[in-house]
Amino acid sequence: SSSNFLSQLVEFGNTGKDRINDETIEFLSVYIDIEQFNPGVAKNASTAAEGLCTYVRAMKFYHEASKIVKPKMEALAIAENQMEAANAALEAAEARLSACTDKLAELQRMFDDQMAKKKSIEEGAMVLQKKMNQASALIDGLAGERTRWAEDAKNFGEQKKRLVGDCAIACAFVSYCGPFNQQFRDYLINDKFTADCEARSVPVTRNLDVISFLADVATIGDWNMQGLPTDPLSTQNGILVTKSTRFPLLVDPQGQALNWILNKEKDNLPTWNGQSVVNLSDPKLKDKLEYCMGDGKSLVVVGVEDEIDPMLDPVLEKEIIRKGSKMFISVSDKV
Repeated sequence: SSSNFLSQLVEFGNTGKDRINDETIEFLSVYIDIEQFNPGVAKNASTAAEGLCTYVRAMKFYHEASKIVKPKMEALAIAENQMEAANAALEAAEARLSACTDKLAELQRMFDDQMAKKKSIEEGAMVLQKKMNQASALIDGLAGERTRWAEDAKNFGEQKKRLVGDCAIACAFVSYCGPFNQQFRDYLINDKFTADCEARSVPVTRNLDVISFLADVATIGDWNMQGLPTDPLSTQNGILVTKSTRFPLLVDPQGQALNWILNKEKDNLPTWNGQSVVNLSDPKLKDKLEYCMGDGKSLVVVGVEDEIDPMLDPVLEKEIIRKGSKMFISVSDKV
């Protein structure tokens, strides 16, 4: 009798039962087939004998059952391995399918983009062809203008040569003709300025129209809509006001110039008690001047007669003080 016999039986039940072969069962069958070899008879001897008898018979029945179940278990294991391999292959195939699908989507997007570009190019080509046809028709229709264009090109060349003298006359007009009437301005331009350029061998246009030279038709039209009279003198005055680098003093008994300036600068004029102009005698002239200069607003001063407040001299003379990137003007000893 071994002291660890029970442990050996448990160990055999866990691992050794699968190593039983037919030869062992054949040896056991000699005893198991005996009629008295059953748990009921063994119980008469002892409870341990009953358990051992049951254990031995169970081993025999387990072996007989395992001969049927074990092949199926092995087949099941093989099938499971095959299924795992098939699932792995399926996952790989699905991954390849997903990659192919993504690639197909990318290619489809590229195809759609290229087709859209192709359509755009075709539409552009059709528009260009239409323009070419129109241009050809226009060229054919204007073939008779070739001579006039050649003459215009020649005239442009002549105008280019006279441009220096014309600019000099325009500058002299803006600088010196402001105080005079229409007749004296024409006298200065045609008899003085032009003659001086010719005497200095500077090419110049005879009877130069300073209005068309210094302002275009659209600008003059805007001025007229803003209230400037349409006569040549008023148009010249508008040029003097807008082209001069100094602040203009307007002698305006009828108020036409004031009305034009107020309309022209209405978006940039501040208002004080409903008024957009400032009288020279206004006690708050200094404050209003500082406000307009600080905010970049326009300031219209009316009521100017023989004398001007010395406070305005630095502004009128543009005595600008530069400090770094900023510009200042001293007004009443205040910068």
